[in-house]
Amino acid sequence: MSDELSDDKSNSIQVIARAARILNVLSVEPGGMRLAEISRIVNLPRSTVQRIISALSQEELVQADRGEGVRLGPALMRMIGRVHTDVVAITRPHLELLSKQLRETVVLCRVSGRRLAYVHAVVAEHVLRVTPGVGGDLPLHCTSGGRALLALHTGLVDEAFLGASLEKMTEATVTDIAELRHIVAETREAGFGWESEESIVGVSSMAVAIDTVHGQYAVAVVAPTSRALPLKHEMAERLLKLKADLRVELGGSDHDN
Repeated sequence: MSDELSDDKSNSIQVIARAARILNVLSVEPGGMRLAEISRIVNLPRSTVQRIISALSQEELVQADRGEGVRLGPALMRMIGRVHTDVVAITRPHLELLSKQLRETVVLCRVSGRRLAYVHAVVAEHVLRVTPGVGGDLPLHCTSGGRALLALHTGLVDEAFLGASLEKMTEATVTDIAELRHIVAETREAGFGWESEESIVGVSSMAVAIDTVHGQYAVAVVAPTSRALPLKHEMAERLLKLKADLRVELGGSDHDN
């Protein structure tokens, strides 16, 4: 390979890497960001960022608006939607079985910015039951699914990602970043996340996260605290087994071992 071809290949890889960094930054702020802010975060000249965004905009991977700034574009959102549809189709039988075994609500979730978004839910048949709405969301820091997903990344629990202050949802919500960092480390070691009445009063949850070729997802069991506490051991056993099964079906990486 000639030096000229080698340089072209290196430049192409560099552009792709820079575009990926910009898309990752925009994924944290779905409402849009100013060009200057993106440039500062990715540590690139404004002119370079503008050229990359212009190219991404032509493919509808980003959408640039003078009033709202730059945000993820419709083409990317359509791709994400198709992936979620595939993942739901694969996981639905497993979620339904787990809900039947535990007789509690089971939810498939993912990260959306700084929040945990619900992708699919299998609602328990109890009279007293938790019914999370698909498309709804809660802060990452006070949900078991959020903690399980944060545990996939060492060093992600910081103010740069979660914000300067953690929202207090209930009196039990952990809002100290150092304490949360310790909880996420424990989650990583145990293989599952847990929270009790930190996001919704009277409700507790346990979750596992799976890093797959389709993206990172969490499966959470959500139940009234009075029923969740006696079920903790069984929840953990069944969720860890489910995690192992889904890693095979969804093409899991070694990241979530």
